[in-house]
Amino acid sequence: MASYGVPAVIVNVMRYGVGCGDITQGQDSYLQAVKGGGNGDYRMIVLSPATVGECASFAFEAFDLAEKYRNPVLVLSDGAVGQMVEPCTLPEPKEHDIDKYEWYIKGRPQGEEMYKATNLNWYWGDEEWERWTCDKYANIMEHEQRWEAHYMQDAEIVLVAFGVSARVCKKAAALGRERGMKIGFIRPVTLWPYPREAFRGLPDSVKCYLSVQMDITGQMVEDIYLADRFLHPVYSLSTAIRIPTVGDILDAVEGIRSGKAVPKEPL
Repeated sequence: MASYGVPAVIVNVMRYGVGCGDITQGQDSYLQAVKGGGNGDYRMIVLSPATVGECASFAFEAFDLAEKYRNPVLVLSDGAVGQMVEPCTLPEPKEHDIDKYEWYIKGRPQGEEMYKATNLNWYWGDEEWERWTCDKYANIMEHEQRWEAHYMQDAEIVLVAFGVSARVCKKAAALGRERGMKIGFIRPVTLWPYPREAFRGLPDSVKCYLSVQMDITGQMVEDIYLADRFLHPVYSLSTAIRIPTVGDILDAVEGIRSGKAVPKEPL
């Protein structure tokens, strides 16, 4: 689909497991989603909801992004968010102009000239295809990075998490602040393009990052290193099948502050 420029929306509600998966929550499809699940030069836009409301709004928005960039868009949720029940306001429906893009395929009244979609059937080594591909993904990287950040003004240890883990991290950062810990919080909303801009211009007080994720190997750690340009160490709290608790996160922060924790090497 990416090679042919076919817009599509795909939803993956991650479940824990190596290979076969399970019915429980998890976040271990991260690398598959953001580094590409198949062969070839391609990326998918990956949106990561942390609330039921975002599950709904991102589904609406994903269709617009898929058509705008003529590319698959993945909504990457997790088993915890996917099974939540909480208030949700659906986005307002809106009309879409079927003639907005020249590549649309549509019906025609009898007697009207046939409509032919733009062809993108190119082959590897085709310079036009290569330019189109590079320009498209550079454009997405420049314009579609999304994130939220809290308590960053004097942060020393910055929590980084997405999905259900982000909900817990936000609470942990607030509680840690009450206890005198200078904790900040960055939540990537787009996992690709990864919000590198969120890691630019941070205060000099920042000493390190703590990646919090429901997996075994700390899959997001390498993207944090890349976004930070390897300026600071990155630690990892990986809880596998279990949703991290506020206590887990604050204990990990204490381990970093005491010097007992060891930075995570990307695998």
